[in-house]
Amino acid sequence: MQTVQRQETKNNLLYGLRGSGCGCGCGKISFRTVRLNISLPEGLLSSIDEYARAHHMTRFGFLAKAAQDAMRVRVSHQ
Repeated sequence: MQTVQRQETKNNLLYGLRGSGCGCGCGKISFRTVRLNISLPEGLLSSIDEYARAHHMTRFGFLAKAAQDAMRVRVSHQ
């Protein structure tokens, strides 16, 4: 159990995630990472990588933050 908690803390720091909730109304968020396979247009992926690099983020960190931000905006407009 401690190993999982340490990995979750490492992921939080590495990806810049916060445990304050994702903003989707669920009231909690899990930081356990899950492998994900997605397909994106090549140009979009290049833009994501450039932006992430310029802002000292990983690709995953950018995508996770973008998802959290999108859910937070959606909830605030409801």
